[in-house]
Amino acid sequence: MNDTILHADNLTKHFGVLPAVQNVSLLLKRGVLHAIIGPNGAGKTTLINLLSGELHPDQGAIRYRNKEITQLLPDQISRLGIGRSYQKINIIPSFTCFENCQLAAQSRLITFMGLFCSGKQVKELHERTEKALEMVHLSHRNKTAAATMSYGEQRQLELAMILATEPELLLLDEPLAGMGNQESNQIIELLQKLAKQHTLLLVEHDMDAVFAIAQQLTVMVNGKILETGTSNQIRNSDAVQKAYLGNNVIMKNEG
Repeated sequence: MNDTILHADNLTKHFGVLPAVQNVSLLLKRGVLHAIIGPNGAGKTTLINLLSGELHPDQGAIRYRNKEITQLLPDQISRLGIGRSYQKINIIPSFTCFENCQLAAQSRLITFMGLFCSGKQVKELHERTEKALEMVHLSHRNKTAAATMSYGEQRQLELAMILATEPELLLLDEPLAGMGNQESNQIIELLQKLAKQHTLLLVEHDMDAVFAIAQQLTVMVNGKILETGTSNQIRNSDAVQKAYLGNNVIMKNEG
């Protein structure tokens, strides 16, 4: 069985004359939590946008489960089993926790927005919504308006919305951004739990979290991949230390 779930080959994306991503090739293995790190402007979010269909590359190809998806739209890619989060929380504040999650689950139904759902589909929709909320420990908040939830809970809700689409691959863009230590630790524990049943690609600036949970790391600088390897390989890379992390950070938590 092929253990590669996604293969990006030679991706390049320009904004005007500026190359945001240059000749990037990336292999994601099933069941592996893979993190992308790099300084601001390295092209990390642009890469996520290419993989999720938010942007299309100027050149290169993307294959997911051996299927060409390079020119597909985001909703088509989502239905294939790829879910993504954004740097900014993407929820409807006036909807309850359950309603937000149910709306996401609806996107996987064949019928348009559930207007003509059968009884079986309605039951499936509710079960999928409840399961997703349970996975992120928000079942007790299902009737709570999203606007009244804490920032950390809103991040958990966003993850539940992704899980409600039943993805195999999750693309997560800075899920820990703006969090305090307690909230960050809760999300880290949740990511570790999700990684047992999903493949995760994580873009994150929290180096402590990245080195604690990532099995593979890719370092990007100036739109290019500098190096890919295990946590220890990246920690001990002279090229990575020089280009991004710095000796004081790279050696932190060694061992």
